[in-house]
Amino acid sequence: MTAPGRGTLDIPRIVRALAHPVDWVVELNECATDPLDAARQGREYLETLRDDPGHD
Repeated sequence: MTAPGRGTLDIPRIVRALAHPVDWVVELNECATDPLDAARQGREYLETLRDDPGHD
């Protein structure tokens, strides 16, 4: 597992498909890097999508 935005999922497309605003929760069961750093990176990435849902 990797931080959101660093893996293979098309996160911007998933966010664009949401019908309602969301609160972000980043959960990592396992991680190839430090889990806390990955969670922080994921949160930062998801925040950029909140500001610009078309972001790739």
